[in-house]
Amino acid sequence: VVRQKQTTSTTATQSTMGNRTGRAHSVAGKTWKSFDERLRDLIKFKKKFGHCNVPRKFVEDQSLGSWCNNVRFSYKQIKEGKQPHNTLSTEDIRRLDNIGFQWRVRQFKTPRS
Repeated sequence: VVRQKQTTSTTATQSTMGNRTGRAHSVAGKTWKSFDERLRDLIKFKKKFGHCNVPRKFVEDQSLGSWCNNVRFSYKQIKEGKQPHNTLSTEDIRRLDNIGFQWRVRQFKTPRS
């Protein structure tokens, strides 16, 4: 299990993966969802669109796209043997794998005319 770096205040690290209590929490007027809540949001997205590739700037829920991007970045750091900025446990990875989360997403740019 990868552990979160020690900090003295609530950081973006805690907010991007979500807390482990299963409940949303608020920091500086913003509400951060737990990992479980984000996973449920991702499952709803998949049911609607048929995949888990949430665009980074998804109009309906931009924070979900950002969360997915942060999860992918943390996973990449783990695979490279680095200490990720966000907590991402083996169980979290397994749960994301089970719903078909893609750890690498290729972005294709359309040619300009």
